[in-house]
Amino acid sequence: MKIIRQHVPQDYVQAAIAFSQALMSLFIIAGPIIGTAVYASFGITGSLISLLVIFALSGIVLSFLPKAEWSAQEVTQNDMISDFKEGIWFIQGRNDLQILLLIFSVLAFGVGLVLFLITDRVGLAKEHLQWLTTFAGSANE
Repeated sequence: MKIIRQHVPQDYVQAAIAFSQALMSLFIIAGPIIGTAVYASFGITGSLISLLVIFALSGIVLSFLPKAEWSAQEVTQNDMISDFKEGIWFIQGRNDLQILLLIFSVLAFGVGLVLFLITDRVGLAKEHLQWLTTFAGSANE
């Protein structure tokens, strides 16, 4: 969002952020459908090759983006580990966030368990898994 705010005119920042979040939501919903279709059609090798190609294309596109202007203080103080620690300390201080974390953890475990039971125990074909993961992705949005 910081890069968007730096390179998009102020009048369009809200629309650009909303568009970016809408695309992320769309990919969370459509991703399992497309991924399962690729897996069902081309197998695990085709899926891994397509994933490799997608990551390579992503890297190429990212290399053409303009550089973000980061201050030296931001880079040294806001690394991933310190952000993670700050998030943990923040959650520990708030009971409502701890309850939400517990609820989301139980729900994620439940979705995984249901998907396992449906595919492994019931014997549902792997081609049908895309619809179940699509529902799980749309429920998260």
